Amino acid sequence: MKKYFFFLLFSTISLAQVKPVDSKVTEATVFKDRAMVTRTADVNLQKGENQLVFSDLTPDIKDETVRISASGNGELKILDVKVERKFTAEIRQEKIKELQKQLDDLNRQMQISTDQLAIYDSKKQFVESLKAESIKYANQKILISTNSPKEWAELLKFVDANLNEIYKGIRTESDKRAVLDPEIRALNASIDQIRNVEQRNYKEIIVKINADANTRAKIDASYIVNSANWYPIYDARVSSKTKQVELTFYAMMQQST
Repeated sequence: MKKYFFFLLFSTISLAQVKPVDSKVTEATVFKDRAMVTRTADVNLQKGENQLVFSDLTPDIKDETVRISASGNGELKILDVKVERKFTAEIRQEKIKELQKQLDDLNRQMQISTDQLAIYDSKKQFVESLKAESIKYANQKILISTNSPKEWAELLKFVDANLNEIYKGIRTESDKRAVLDPEIRALNASIDQIRNVEQRNYKEIIVKINADANTRAKIDASYIVNSANWYPIYDARVSSKTKQVELTFYAMMQQST
């Protein structure tokens, strides 16, 4: 198993598409005015160049302290490391754009359904008016006895078949709208919620690494953060019987990263 360490270098290499990795803090050392944090991610590397990103990290990272190490089967070579500051406003707009696209598609489906219902309604009115006129016509024919029962049956069959088809279509479109409506309302609510989220900023560590074969690798990212410290506190207890003092020393740690 080979292991490589890489000290942060600022580079102009462009990382086209980065793959977010699922990392967790595996070690932290707290000093008087800062802390060193190590995050670890287990990733599948493809043969050739891989681009990984440790995302949603505290903006308190001191960029120049970032170190990356990688271990796995085969030869791994870290080509580049960058630290970038991101703002939730950018991510928020991307997410809203994605949700808006889904919303527009649902609204188009809803409009198509609305148009189809209008068509069915027009057909229904036409068939019903045709049915009303047919009844008047039939009454006249009955008086002079010029139509046979077969002709009346065919006329009624025509009207019933068309009305059945129309009402079936109306039910189908109503069911579609019943499904689309809550989805549209949910997307609108999600967009409103994202817009109301307070803007914040964070940092990403982007790693470009080359593997000579497909492998499972462990990637460690360590860095120094400010806004973390500790200070000593003491607890003194005196025994009234033995006149002895028990002194306990504690370290009070705090952080606001």
